[in-house]
Amino acid sequence: MKSKKYIVALALGVLASSLSSVTVDAKHTHDINVAIKTTINPELEKQMKENPSSITNKIQNILSPESMTIGTIPKGNLYVPKDTPITLELTQPISSKKSKKNATFVLKTVDNLILNGTVIIPKGEEVRGKVLDSHGNGMFGRGGRLIIEIPAIRTLNDINIPLNGYVNGYGSDDTGAVAVTAAVSIVGGFFMRGENIYYEPGQLFTVTVQKDTDLEVTPETLSQAMDPNKVRGQSLEVKAAN
Repeated sequence: MKSKKYIVALALGVLASSLSSVTVDAKHTHDINVAIKTTINPELEKQMKENPSSITNKIQNILSPESMTIGTIPKGNLYVPKDTPITLELTQPISSKKSKKNATFVLKTVDNLILNGTVIIPKGEEVRGKVLDSHGNGMFGRGGRLIIEIPAIRTLNDINIPLNGYVNGYGSDDTGAVAVTAAVSIVGGFFMRGENIYYEPGQLFTVTVQKDTDLEVTPETLSQAMDPNKVRGQSLEVKAAN
């Protein structure tokens, strides 16, 4: 009988101690000066494995060496190589607590990306990311989750460069909630929450170019195509009204 009372008292003590240290909005943050390395989106990687095209390209190169390509790059054209790293800086806060699924956010390039002596993506260029999934911390010590992707970046001549820009971020779970639930009841775990994950402005991300990407320019036309002073935008040809 005494042993049962002792176990109950001990369990209640564990519960009281755990509840006293509950932090409902615990944060998991990163050192903004240490770049987070992104990866390829797992769904895209799966599709690429199911539909490989590299063998077709190799066969084409063997059969028609005069029209040889580098992947899908026409002979004579310049391209941005696969796996080229690009460092981006977050300009606004995002978190598992406040950011909603499908919301967008803005980053900017940290440095110029220079190809053959010509800037093709300038420092400070805006890049948009997207929240693929998000949920805040929850009961029983569940940590928050924030999945984001930075899908592409554009060059000065408006070429869309696909990126490996996937990040699957988790806030830490509170394992104390599991212990409380096991020792006492679900009541303890109900009040215990894990951490939310936060990315603050200034956080660095290092993305990589997903594949060799044709710039649709030759060495001779590179400088002119990447002229930052060139007027860009949608072009219309309209006849005057009669």
